[in-house]
Amino acid sequence: MTGILVVVALLAGWIVVQHLADARRERRARESRPGIPVPLAQFGGARHAEAVHAFANRECYQVMLAELEKGLTEAGYLLTRDKSQRWILPEADRHKLSRRVFRARLLEMTPRVTEQQVKDSEDAAVNDGYAGMWLSVLIRGSESAGWYITKPVPEFFPTNFPLKQVTITVSAKQSVLTRDVVRIINDVAEKVKKQPSFPETPERIAGKVINSELCYGADQRQVKVAPGWFSSPSGNDVPDDISEGQFPPAGMSEYRHFIVRAQAGRFYTPAALAFYIDEAGRRIEQGESSGACYEDDSGYAFAVTPAKNTP
Repeated sequence: MTGILVVVALLAGWIVVQHLADARRERRARESRPGIPVPLAQFGGARHAEAVHAFANRECYQVMLAELEKGLTEAGYLLTRDKSQRWILPEADRHKLSRRVFRARLLEMTPRVTEQQVKDSEDAAVNDGYAGMWLSVLIRGSESAGWYITKPVPEFFPTNFPLKQVTITVSAKQSVLTRDVVRIINDVAEKVKKQPSFPETPERIAGKVINSELCYGADQRQVKVAPGWFSSPSGNDVPDDISEGQFPPAGMSEYRHFIVRAQAGRFYTPAALAFYIDEAGRRIEQGESSGACYEDDSGYAFAVTPAKNTP
C-alpha cells in the first residue's frame, strides 16, 4: 500500500510540474506576440524594480559610456564586436579613464558642485579605487553586451625611401672612460652635421685608431628599398641585428664595443641624423647599455657589448 501511495505522489508532482511549465511557455508566447499587451508588472516586484532602475539610471550611464568612448578614442583604442580582439587596458590608461568616467558621473549627478569639490572628489575616488570600480563596471557591462576594447594594429607604409643611415662602432678596453667613447660619437655626429648633403653611394667616414685601447669606425649609406632598420612605424625596440657580424671581432674580445645606428627619411637633413647620434651618445653616457627611439622610419638605436676575457 505504501508503494502505491508513493507512486501516486510522484505522478501528481510530475503533473504539477508539467502544468507550471506549460503555463510559463504560454505566458512567454503571449507576451512575445505583437499587438497583444504585456500584463502590468506587479507593483514592487522584480520586473517593476528593473523598469524603474533603467528609467532612473539610463541617462547617467549613457553619459559615462559616452565619456568612456571619447577617452578610449583619444588614447588610440577602438571598440569591436570580436571578442578574440579583446585588449586589456594597461594600468596607466585605466587610471586616466577611471578619472574621466568618475568626473562625468559626478557632474551628471551633482551638477552644482564647485570645480574644487569636483577635483577633491576625483582625487579621493581615484586613490581609494572607487573610480576604478566604476570603470570596471562599464567595461564588464559593455562586454556582456558584446562590446570589447581593442588596440588597432598599425599599418606600416614605407614612404620615406631612400633612407639615410649612419653606423658608428667604437671599440674600447675596460680602462677607457665612457665619456671618451661618447666624445668620439659626438665628433662623428659633427662630421655628419657639417656635410652639405648626404652621399648617395656608401661612404666611409674617416675613422682611426686613437691608441692601443681605443679605436673607431663609421660609415654612411642610402637604402632605396624596404626594409630599413626599424620594422614598425614607431617604438623603442632595439633591432635584433644591431650587432650583426662577428662580435667581438677577431683579436678584440677584450674590448667593449659601442654600436650606434642613426636613420632618417628622405626629407631629413644630415643635421637630423647628427641629432639622433648625439641622443644615442647622451644615453650611453648616462650608463644605458642599449636603447632606441624612432618614429616614421627616423630615429636611433644603440647597444654596448661587454668585453670578453680570453682564456
